[in-house]
Amino acid sequence: MPFTLEEVDYWRNHPTGKDLLRMIMHAEGTKNYGGDPYRTLFGGGQFKGSLDKHPDILVNKDGYETTAAGPYQIITTTWNEAKDALGLPDFSPLSQDRAAIYLINRKLQQYDQSLPELQAGGMTPLIMENLADTWASLPNRQGKSWYNQPVKPYDELLGVYNQRSLDEAKKAEAVDLSESWLQKLNPFRRKEESIPLPLPPIPDKIRNYGGNYE
Repeated sequence: MPFTLEEVDYWRNHPTGKDLLRMIMHAEGTKNYGGDPYRTLFGGGQFKGSLDKHPDILVNKDGYETTAAGPYQIITTTWNEAKDALGLPDFSPLSQDRAAIYLINRKLQQYDQSLPELQAGGMTPLIMENLADTWASLPNRQGKSWYNQPVKPYDELLGVYNQRSLDEAKKAEAVDLSESWLQKLNPFRRKEESIPLPLPPIPDKIRNYGGNYE
């Protein structure tokens, strides 16, 4: 089922989408090389020049040969699929984020899963295993890569995925403690009401996806 650019941007700006992108970037280790993750090649090298297209540089390192590039280490053929499906004009950070969300959704559809289901139920070993079909650094349920490459442990990646919600919980707890102490100091104090930030608007075409990807 087609996944429009409007829907991609909805999930790219959604907390669940941001959690997924952060987790995959951590798994790929592209923030650890000291350079720009969006210009990172396999093994940590940086490509120079324009970001008008995928660099398509074949890197041979540690027995692996790949054209993977960017924070999500997308190979050229996979990039071309996402680029053509979404009409991406370049290899800019925005386009790379969009491509990653597209690929996540494509893989979930293939296994009869969906982003709304992930949002509702959270990350599971099965979902991570299915995404590992696209990202070699993610573990399957046996804790290994489908491509015989090094992987990050599931618990570590789950912690990265849940970091935002954990930070929000700690912040809420700190606010509650502050309010409690202020209330004790001044029993007549009225608690200020907090207004939650709104989520991005839901596009008209957002729906629960299912079925096999073709």
